[in-house]
Amino acid sequence: MKPVLLIIMDGLGVGKDYAGNAVLHAKTPTLDRLWTRADKRLLLGASGPDVGLPAGVPGNSEVGHLNLGAGTVVYQMISTINDSIIDGSFFKSEVLIRMAKDVNQNHRTLHIMGLLSASGVHADVRHLFSLMEFCHKNKIDPVFHIITDGRDTPRFEARFYLKKLREKMFQYGMKRIGSVSGRFYAMDRNNAWDRIKLAYDAMVGRSGLKETEPEVALEHAYARQEDDETLTPTIIVDTNGNPVGPVTQNDVVLFFNFREDRARQITKAFVSPTEKFAEFDRPFVIERFITMSGYEEGLPVDVLFSSKENYEPISDTISKAGKKQFHIAETEKYAHVTYFFNGGREATAEGEEFSIIQSPKVKDYSTVPEMSAYQVTDVLLERMRKKQDDFYLLNLANPDMVGHSGKLMQTARAVEVTDRCVYFLVKEMLSQGGQVLITADHGNAEQKINPVTGEPDRNHTLNLVPFMHIVNPDVFDDGKWNDGTNLLRLVYDATVMDKNGILSDIPATILKLLDVKGADSMTGQSLV
Repeated sequence: MKPVLLIIMDGLGVGKDYAGNAVLHAKTPTLDRLWTRADKRLLLGASGPDVGLPAGVPGNSEVGHLNLGAGTVVYQMISTINDSIIDGSFFKSEVLIRMAKDVNQNHRTLHIMGLLSASGVHADVRHLFSLMEFCHKNKIDPVFHIITDGRDTPRFEARFYLKKLREKMFQYGMKRIGSVSGRFYAMDRNNAWDRIKLAYDAMVGRSGLKETEPEVALEHAYARQEDDETLTPTIIVDTNGNPVGPVTQNDVVLFFNFREDRARQITKAFVSPTEKFAEFDRPFVIERFITMSGYEEGLPVDVLFSSKENYEPISDTISKAGKKQFHIAETEKYAHVTYFFNGGREATAEGEEFSIIQSPKVKDYSTVPEMSAYQVTDVLLERMRKKQDDFYLLNLANPDMVGHSGKLMQTARAVEVTDRCVYFLVKEMLSQGGQVLITADHGNAEQKINPVTGEPDRNHTLNLVPFMHIVNPDVFDDGKWNDGTNLLRLVYDATVMDKNGILSDIPATILKLLDVKGADSMTGQSLV
């Protein structure tokens, strides 16, 4: 059986032909040839109900990789939480009730921290408002530690959400906001612990910028040419310069982000035992820390909503079949080709190996649009030449991570880097008689100018994503094709092609190519 390579071009959707489409600004000779000459080319749904999200909600990397690994539509945590709020079970949570009892009986302070955003990617402000309602009913006056977005939302939208938070605080008689931090710091996932430390220090009131009001913190950040994402962590203080609501040793902390990957590091900073945390000095460890979902196995926290995956991920199926697999990405997307693709499994399975390449530690990936793609490609090529694996999984992070800068031409450069890496990988796999599947987990790079406002667009999209199946070893040999220079580009035209499938159809496709029977939980249909 010949090997199969799945390439996930993170954030490279198929958009319309307009000036803000970075994919069309890029020179993509590889993708143009593959899209024109692929043995099969389709458009797949990667947002909303197609991936287990509410209608109208864009896909994201976590959700995309969960579905790409599941072989069935994975109902997402945001939907589970939303449903619990609607049916009232949210307010009857045993975890919340125990927390309220502890806070009230032991006269402890509750701190609520999380991303102040309605994007639904990492958190949802409606969940925060429901927590506030619960606190009000249980006579708890919490302190809020705001993390501002600006990545999955417009750059300066924190003003709007802070106003909404203030209105709710007034309604419930709540008074204190203890700190404000941009997600660049508080939600790092790239092991940049210096960023986490700045956010942590602000939350515990140890060090950082100081302002008397969060609104002032926002305006001063904007004056420093920062946006919501890069807002320097700031302590909110009283007129004497003292922190109004620092987290202290015996306090209780509730983190309402539901997505795992960007919540792990700041959580570990609060809860990891001293012997397991060497990143920076901390004054104490929080003993009671509640998380909206399970961020990682083994964390000493209480979890409000546990994951209830009842499917067998494709990686387990491949392992049980006695086949070998190799998953690789740079650190920004490492969790996606491991934890998320594997349905929440942290450890490797039999015959499975992971490889991680460090992403550049920079503030803005638009300054290095190549990121670590070339290094990732070199490692994978070396591995492929050993001919010891049956399935290879690769994530190329560039279109998404650079796309989040909102910078059109830098994103186009990231797409060009992706195009070049795909060329070498496809060529090597086809030379071995193998087969290649190419797709994306969601859209981003194809819409870098908001078509309504004309402003830079840093967000994910609702667009379909490409799917290509390549077998023909002559795909790059122009002399053996009659299309001349009439190569197709990755552009959406409903008169030519519309949605043909969804992300969770890809696992069934992989197993068919590997001649492996899918698990009973697999509902996806092979695309080839």
